[in-house]
Amino acid sequence: MNFLLNNFYKLVLSLTFVTLASASLAAGSDSLSLFQSFYTDEIPHFHIKTKLNLLIKQKSKKNSHAATITVSGADGPSKEYKIKIRTRGNNRNQICSIPPLKLDFKKRDLAAVGIKTDFDKLKLVVKCKSGDNYEDYVLKEYLTYKLYNILTDVSFRVQLIKLTIEDVDRKHESIETYAFIIESIEELAERHNGIQRQQIFLEEHIDTSTYDVMCLFEFMIGNADWHIFKEHNTKLLILREELIVVAIPYDFDYAALVNTPYATPHTKLPIYHLKQRYYLGPCREADAYIPIFELFKEKQTEMLSIVEEFEPLSSKHRKAMLDYLADFYKILDNPKARNAQIIKHCNRHIKIEQ
Repeated sequence: MNFLLNNFYKLVLSLTFVTLASASLAAGSDSLSLFQSFYTDEIPHFHIKTKLNLLIKQKSKKNSHAATITVSGADGPSKEYKIKIRTRGNNRNQICSIPPLKLDFKKRDLAAVGIKTDFDKLKLVVKCKSGDNYEDYVLKEYLTYKLYNILTDVSFRVQLIKLTIEDVDRKHESIETYAFIIESIEELAERHNGIQRQQIFLEEHIDTSTYDVMCLFEFMIGNADWHIFKEHNTKLLILREELIVVAIPYDFDYAALVNTPYATPHTKLPIYHLKQRYYLGPCREADAYIPIFELFKEKQTEMLSIVEEFEPLSSKHRKAMLDYLADFYKILDNPKARNAQIIKHCNRHIKIEQ
């Protein structure tokens, strides 16, 4: 039966590429995308003017509101755009006073300044509630994305920004905070000559090596809030050249490395506090883990350095992140712990209903 399923999925992949052969990459344009136009070593400033009080009051409705955004501090002069802004997300939309946002730009305005119009929306992550600690949680989640970027380029790029949201009706105090924007799955797919498919792939049909890296990464950051089932906090992408399916993680606010105050372990998992690691990867032969462990060890210094040198985050929170990552590397360096917590702890996942 497994043989037949494997061949069936290979056929599905082949037919997908034949059917969509002309559909993915933009036609050779050298123009920057919207995300790329803000992707810089600097920290650009986004100043958004909108009906902030109304946006927050109606957050659950996810209505679009007119807004003006002025971007400065990136390469070149300041730019102003008329956009639409709305709230997004599910859990954070319910929990947070200020949920994640989506910015919708006008294609004609992007074209007028030489920006590609293929991807005209940006996802924006802002602090969940007022207070400095909540800004730190945003910075820690941003760093978590950056850590995964070190392990693989098939991952969501993020850009740190300084954000001001001003209420044009002056009914709500202006928001001043660090925030970050996230590359869209469509742009990520274009970068890697891939296709996002809205169809169910079984875990065994996902590329083994890339999936094991993702599973170990989720274990490293103490995140059990994901599952391939219905793509819960993961996206599936078919890479054309390799003819493989890869899983890409996102949304890390329930990871112990970020440690938001509202995050709790899933009730169906036998763990009782957030910082307990719980490996959710599939079973492999013991030798199959060796190159994955070696990759994480090879990237250890780089990953610890990116946290240690990240000045926007308070030293207290940097130390907490470094200590938690150090505990992970103690597990990797201890054959007995590694065997018990990873190699022999496989296939313990649960179906997370949505």
